[in-house]
Amino acid sequence: MKLANTILIVIFLLVSIPSTFLFLGKYSEYNKLSTELLEMKKSLNQQEKENSSLRQDIEALRKDNQMIEKKIRERFGWCKDGETIYRFDTPSAGGAPPPVRTPPPPL
Repeated sequence: MKLANTILIVIFLLVSIPSTFLFLGKYSEYNKLSTELLEMKKSLNQQEKENSSLRQDIEALRKDNQMIEKKIRERFGWCKDGETIYRFDTPSAGGAPPPVRTPPPPL
């Protein structure tokens, strides 16, 4: 009877010890993948917000000529005749001021 109990205990240990290490390895992998999934969900959420904002900009540009003019003026630094643009830029690391864009000739 004692021999049978000892054999059962040895068999139990031989099965449970490797199973424990296998479980711990898989649990660690699960935690890593869970963290990665959370980061991907955050990134997806941020990209969906940006996508929505860009879609709204596209719709506004399709429907509103003033919006097109505004975007062009902001992007290229253009101005209408008689307007003056004041720019308050911080000096660059080299100390030289940034280049000034000149408006295009009137159409």
